[in-house]
Amino acid sequence: TGAKGPTGSKGATGAKGATGSHGATGAKGATGARGPTGPAGVDGATVATSQATTSTTYTDLTTVGPAVTVTIGASGKAIVTVTASETNSSNTGQSNMGFAISGATTRAAADTQALSLLNSGNLHPTTQSSATFFVTGLTAGSTTFTAKYSVSAGTGTFANRTIIVIPLP
Repeated sequence: TGAKGPTGSKGATGAKGATGSHGATGAKGATGARGPTGPAGVDGATVATSQATTSTTYTDLTTVGPAVTVTIGASGKAIVTVTASETNSSNTGQSNMGFAISGATTRAAADTQALSLLNSGNLHPTTQSSATFFVTGLTAGSTTFTAKYSVSAGTGTFANRTIIVIPLP
């Protein structure tokens, strides 16, 4: 037998073969742990009626509210948004839409958490706007948020009044 000769050139690649069959589906995995309970539920209400007050302390209008009742979670926190179309008859009068809290927690309406419109001169604008507040220190449980109204002077008129409350877990 003679010496081994040189290796020849590589031949052409063959055609791709057919895909094989799928294997069996594996066993179902264990169910994961239950996630935390979400917020107790967002609620909102609207009173469209245009009504007025001359009260310099927070009060109800002829149609009370709007008001919503939610369940405050263990965090003791909620986000509250109030919206209204406001105007004031006095050249320097301010109209305010705040909210009182009752139920598991009780608080009076206050200027520090109110949507306010201040006239500057004799313009008497009507402005539709909203204000949002992060409310803390609430007691867990059923709590009602009710819109209240005041003015610094003149007659404040309020329409399209809405309150939205988002309790935080």
